[in-house]
Amino acid sequence: MGQPLKVLIVEDSEDDTLLVVRELKRGGYIPVFERVDSEEDMLNALDKEERDIIIADYAMPSFSGTAALNLYKERNLDIPFILVSGTIGDDVGVQAMVNGAHDYICKSNLCRLVPAINRELREAEIRRARKSADHALRRAHDELEKRVQERTTELALANAALKAEIEERKRVEKALRSSKRELTIRNRISDVFLSTSDESLYGKVLDIILEAVKSESGIFGYIGEDGALVCPSLNGRVWENCNLSEKQIVFPREKWRNTTWRKALREKRSYITNGPVPVPEGHVPILRALTIPIVYRGESIGVITVANKTTDYNDSDQKLLETTARKIAPVLHARRQRDIQEVRRRQAQEALKESEEKYRSVVEESLVGVYIVQNGILVFVNRKFCEIYGYAYEEIVNKLTLYDLVHPDDRHILEEGIRRRMEGEKTDSLEYEFRGVHKSGKVIILKGLGRASFLQDSPAIMGTLIDVTREKTLEQQLLHAQKMEAIGTLAGGIAHDFNNILAAIIGFTEMTRGRVREDTDVRRYAEHVLRAGTRGKDLVRQILTFSRHSEKELKPVQLSSIIQEPLKLLRASLPSTIHIKQEIMTDSLVLADVTQIHQVLMNLSTNAAHSMREKGGTLGIRLSDFSFSAPLDAPHQDMAPGSYVKLSVADTGCGMNREVLKRIFDPFFTTKETGEGTGLGLSVVHGIVKGHKGVVTVESETGKGSTFTVYFPRVEQDSEVLAEIDCSIPRGHERILFVDDEDMLIEMGKHVLEDLGYEVVPKTDGLEALSAFQEESSKFDLVITDQTMPYMTGTDLAKELISVRPDIPIVLCTGFSELVNAESSKAFGIKAFLMKPFSVQEIARTIRRVLDGKSESAQVNR
Repeated sequence: MGQPLKVLIVEDSEDDTLLVVRELKRGGYIPVFERVDSEEDMLNALDKEERDIIIADYAMPSFSGTAALNLYKERNLDIPFILVSGTIGDDVGVQAMVNGAHDYICKSNLCRLVPAINRELREAEIRRARKSADHALRRAHDELEKRVQERTTELALANAALKAEIEERKRVEKALRSSKRELTIRNRISDVFLSTSDESLYGKVLDIILEAVKSESGIFGYIGEDGALVCPSLNGRVWENCNLSEKQIVFPREKWRNTTWRKALREKRSYITNGPVPVPEGHVPILRALTIPIVYRGESIGVITVANKTTDYNDSDQKLLETTARKIAPVLHARRQRDIQEVRRRQAQEALKESEEKYRSVVEESLVGVYIVQNGILVFVNRKFCEIYGYAYEEIVNKLTLYDLVHPDDRHILEEGIRRRMEGEKTDSLEYEFRGVHKSGKVIILKGLGRASFLQDSPAIMGTLIDVTREKTLEQQLLHAQKMEAIGTLAGGIAHDFNNILAAIIGFTEMTRGRVREDTDVRRYAEHVLRAGTRGKDLVRQILTFSRHSEKELKPVQLSSIIQEPLKLLRASLPSTIHIKQEIMTDSLVLADVTQIHQVLMNLSTNAAHSMREKGGTLGIRLSDFSFSAPLDAPHQDMAPGSYVKLSVADTGCGMNREVLKRIFDPFFTTKETGEGTGLGLSVVHGIVKGHKGVVTVESETGKGSTFTVYFPRVEQDSEVLAEIDCSIPRGHERILFVDDEDMLIEMGKHVLEDLGYEVVPKTDGLEALSAFQEESSKFDLVITDQTMPYMTGTDLAKELISVRPDIPIVLCTGFSELVNAESSKAFGIKAFLMKPFSVQEIARTIRRVLDGKSESAQVNR
């Protein structure tokens, strides 16, 4: 009896259909068939009943085998699909099998149809048996899971049943695999791919292939990401009988030469060589070989080569390995992609690790402090952060909060920033400046930048800190210098006009005093006016001194002698509740202006006395030598190592707090009541001391008094310090050209000079004076000119006069000038330099000194 066979034949020719049916009958089948020639008929036929096999013609007028194959795959049918055609070529047939067909038969060779059907029906049966076994296994497993959940006591029995069922499944699978060599190889290779994670799988797969085709050696390799052929199967055992000098498993494309596997990979086709194959010297001889490319989606991704079979390789061997290669291709491709991704992952991990190490190195070596706060605690700080605060890393991390390192008075700065963030203010980062507390207790000034972030999925604050203590100190010094410069500009602006006014007051008053008897009221009034004028002169000089615009006459002097006169004045002016304690411990010399030293001592003593006016106390004045050699021992950062004379003025008064100390030398800053002080006293002291290349420091504490200490550089000189003052007023008879733009000074100067016996020609501007001089230059013995005048300055006039008569002596006067001083006036040929206001004695002595030729350079008098 024949075997019934339900066949769906996709064919437009009834004759060809009958040929197929006849061939089936010859093969022992009883075909129950239905012929269709369109997509609609095929779908209806498939819906109508199940079929054992589908046989389709490749080319039809209104339908095609390819379209039929697509419908077959869409239905996911587990029955054989065989193409039969009279025009199909091998390439198209192979492609159809790649797309899902089980075989293709030429109509001219229908004798292959029944064997192909027999084979495919057996394989279909095997597949169904495996599916059935898998389904039974899954069903048993599900039942087992259910029973384990319901009754744990049945677990042992269920495991035994499951084990028996698994063993039965393995027995069935083993029986099925033994039915066909191809299926055996596929399954074994699949197991290797599934169970082997490293590259040893290539050697294991190769062993299976060599066993299947009874070959001694071979290679199984894949194309790497760089295009080279990688053959992990070339392991130690393979190289045992090989004497090549260079044993490698990676073959770059440029080294493929004209090998068989090179041609197979490039042409994507198999090569059989049943004869000796050329090999490099030392290589194992190859007597015959079979090379199969592994192709996936049109790309060669690997190669299988077997060699040295005892007999020639045949089509059966080629077909076996080609089928194996097709089955391996998708798995090998997936494996290659996984390996590539794994390599990239490892490379990314290494790059990340390297980046993290670089980042950590950058953070650790950063010049700014870096910190991370989480849950209020510092969980990370870098080396610079520890250096800023003076703590070791172990003393900070996971032990201190950022607040612990902030000055208590400044913690609100951080709290305010955090509060704004908590209330939803959208700020990426917070900038802040605050005072920190060093481990030593020293207060430091810091600038910080904090940013909200996440660390290990928990909120954190990451930030940086820099120590700006030095910058802030320098900033304060700069601000102080700018204030001094600003007030100096103001001082220079008022000094000129004010000194002109004082010059007239003092000059006319001296003339008035000289014209009345000593015992008259007018004489006494004149004396009072002179004293007031002198005080005004001193006030202007204080302003100019503080702004460092005044001229100093520096000479070696003994401070021990200079301070005696101010001390006498202090004793007479201070209340009896204030006791003066004097300690003079040195007679060393300093280079100083006597008048300015008087002013320093008077200003410091007056301030000290003011602080003790309510309760009284002791005013201590101490003069001593001081020296140091190491810069670290300097009392002030501006002091260089050397010898100094140290003047200290101390009181037991109310003292000062830190805020007052910060501004103590600021111009116009005072703690006195309105009307009690100008705020210039200590600014003047600061200006004088700095002008003497000295330093002034202050120490004070509220309720414990204050101590001002002045350091003057000491000079070594044994000559006479103080010259005897000549109080005489010299006279003369020479002719003087007197120039000033102030009418009252012209009148005053004319009378003073005439009283001294001189003939005076007064002029009120430089142009007028120049014209008069050009007319009769030989008749003038001396020119006295103001500096600041309209049309022509005093120095410009001097240049013009000297161009007319180079030997004419000139005295330059000024209330104040930024353009010229005693030193710079020499360049204009000026013989003497007078600062207004000046006394009759000063002008008289200057005139005689110039006319008598006692000095070859400009003289300065104040």
